[in-house]
Amino acid sequence: MWNYETRKPLAVLKGMMDCVKLLQFSADGRFLAAVGQNNTLIIWSTQDGAPIHTRITEIPFTVLSWGEILTHVNPKHPSYSLILGNQHQIFMNRLEFDISSMQYLMK
Repeated sequence: MWNYETRKPLAVLKGMMDCVKLLQFSADGRFLAAVGQNNTLIIWSTQDGAPIHTRITEIPFTVLSWGEILTHVNPKHPSYSLILGNQHQIFMNRLEFDISSMQYLMK
């Protein structure tokens, strides 16, 4: 990941082993989600490039979209909607901060 204005690297995003098919930043720029050719879904933190969630699925996704950001429960660590789908199914996911582990988890 690069800073467009300074042309300097911000982070190296690791984990995608194949061609990236879908890529999208969350509305606030805090996370970047990608789906690879090998059906791998990875969500990275844009602050440090750390992978937040990795999952390999049996079915390929052709839709990746961030939905609403919910700040009413925890404004410092909001919850995020992530929509994944293909021609047969739509999956609604929620990326939520877990206070006991102090990290974001996909539900």
